[in-house]
Amino acid sequence: MLESPGQGVNPLLYLGTDPALLDLLRASAAGLGVSLRGCRTLAGLVLAASLEPPRVLILEAGCLTPGRTPDELLDRVQAESGVRPLLFCLGDGGQSAQDGDQCVLQPPFDAGRLTETLRGLLQRPLPETARVLLIGDSPIQDAFHAHLLRGAGIRTDLVSDPGRIRAAVARLRPHLAILDLDMETAGEGPLDSRIRDCPGCQDLPIVFLSGDLPYSQGLEGRQIGGDDYLVRPVAPEHLVATVRARLSGAGGLEAGPSALDAPGGGLVLTGTHFLQRLDKAVVDGPMPGSGQAILYLEPVLDVSAPGRPGDSGSPAGAPPGEVIGYQRDLVSLLGRLMEPGDRAAWLSDQGLALWVSRRDDTEVAELADRILRALARSPVEARSHPALRTVGVGVGSFLPAADDAQTLVSRAQSACARARVAGGARVVIHECPGDDIPALGERDAASGGVDRAIAPLLRRALAGEGFRLVYQPILPLRKLSDQRYEVLLRLRTPEGAIIPPLTFLPVAQRLGLLPALDRWVLSGALRVLRQERDAGRPTRFLIHQTPESLATPNWLNWVRDEILRLDLVRQRPVLEFSAQGILAHEAQARQLFPELTRLGIEICLTGITDSKDLLRLIRRRRVVCVKLARELASQGTLRGLRSMVEGLHELGARVIASGIEEPEMIGRVWSSGVDYIQGNLIQFPEETLEFNFGETSLH
Repeated sequence: MLESPGQGVNPLLYLGTDPALLDLLRASAAGLGVSLRGCRTLAGLVLAASLEPPRVLILEAGCLTPGRTPDELLDRVQAESGVRPLLFCLGDGGQSAQDGDQCVLQPPFDAGRLTETLRGLLQRPLPETARVLLIGDSPIQDAFHAHLLRGAGIRTDLVSDPGRIRAAVARLRPHLAILDLDMETAGEGPLDSRIRDCPGCQDLPIVFLSGDLPYSQGLEGRQIGGDDYLVRPVAPEHLVATVRARLSGAGGLEAGPSALDAPGGGLVLTGTHFLQRLDKAVVDGPMPGSGQAILYLEPVLDVSAPGRPGDSGSPAGAPPGEVIGYQRDLVSLLGRLMEPGDRAAWLSDQGLALWVSRRDDTEVAELADRILRALARSPVEARSHPALRTVGVGVGSFLPAADDAQTLVSRAQSACARARVAGGARVVIHECPGDDIPALGERDAASGGVDRAIAPLLRRALAGEGFRLVYQPILPLRKLSDQRYEVLLRLRTPEGAIIPPLTFLPVAQRLGLLPALDRWVLSGALRVLRQERDAGRPTRFLIHQTPESLATPNWLNWVRDEILRLDLVRQRPVLEFSAQGILAHEAQARQLFPELTRLGIEICLTGITDSKDLLRLIRRRRVVCVKLARELASQGTLRGLRSMVEGLHELGARVIASGIEEPEMIGRVWSSGVDYIQGNLIQFPEETLEFNFGETSLH
């Protein structure tokens, strides 16, 4: 048996959908004394890699989208984890082979062949890189500190058991250790001694990490052997800078390149980083609309250029290596037109999004024209990659205001689609219904224009065309068994652009359509919940309803009938209501909440602050689940947040912290004692229910 790397350190990662093959791989991994994680989606794989750097990536044939290559997948994993794993491809044709850091095995697969191949891969050394060992017993904080370091190109391994420190140091030979002084020592002497007692580690740099300790204890930490001392919560840039500085003094070692150190002076981000930054900017708002925009480019590549067999104008017809070459050259070309602060990301193989900021909308339009002219003159060589035939450029404004990144991106994507349908070689500026409205929610004469533009879309959607349900996971921080998602509503125009709830919900309220929207959402969500029940998954949905529905005649009877009709007696939903809305309509809540409780339906109140009125409401209505106002996860003191959460627990309510957009927010809310976390850092809202709670659970 190979020396075990320990639970959670350098696991094998498997991307595939074959359960029988996964069982064979798990048996082989167990026989070798290593752990294996199975992921069905690319999003799940990237998240798993960001939490624990893999040693070997096992790739099932056919699971990559057309046009993507294994090297691109390895690049993505390395960017998220700081480690470039060895690749083990389970092929569907050709010959088995081993070449450098890659191995291909053809069917039929059996436990013996899989075990021997994995054994050989595990005995190969990984490429040398800076190695950091993070020692602590705060799972969420440690995992996201590791995420920050891996994102900076620093390989980071975690140890949470004091008894395994010596073995981990001996096996991993780190260049630096980060030691949590608040970790339980298990009575075996000082933790730093267990590191320094290892052969060859007498001079190993150690960075001490602790809670709110006074400066004198920081000095004491340095006096007992610490090279630096960080106090939680530590700013991400400070953590990375400290580690980089200590590594540069450890034999001149340098950390690997950051995922953001891309060609073009940091212009290109990963799609996830791009959307997270954009979403954070939206949440932090208000964002200036004029002069800020998303530009979306989708080229049409001519793979029938000289020397090319076939005659397909489809981007998917390009060989993967040539697509990569094309992407590289396009980024290089655009880099000459971008300004500091502009950002870009490939959101698909051929779709490039640019987030730009100029003095006004006129300059944005001029930039789009310059891009189009530059691409028309681009010296793209067909011998190295497909020739550029034409391109469509879509421009999406930041006005009217949006409530998430995907809404902004969809505006540019829909405009780009119109440009391509029209033959390409043009710029199309997206026109959103209600663009002429100066500010959302203002009760002035201009609101009538929004109503006239949005009302037909709402009625069309209620008739069956336009609404979409998306789902965002709510991750438990304690040992809770159910899998919770919040159900969210999106409105799409016939062209595919997303109208944000901030725009259409006020219109629906003015038109008296909120109860109809509530019923559409609840009915659709319950049907999906029935499918989850039939599949044997313990899914719980948090479904938002408005106080207007409580006042609708027979609403309660309709909810009860739907529950019984779909046989959801054992898997009932959780109904969400705005706390402020219920406070204003408490007469209906006083009558209906007890009836909902008798039906076994939980109530969740959202937007909870430390307002005494809201806390009294929770006590009066005996609410068992609350969602904190988004700003509480990042503002105020940790002591105040912890006190508030303790008070809510005393009232018998489980607590959800929403709006988790930054890694450092995880440690803050974990320390406060909340029960669940939710936000785009965990996962953006998606139309599928594929979040792997088992692989992502951090308790």
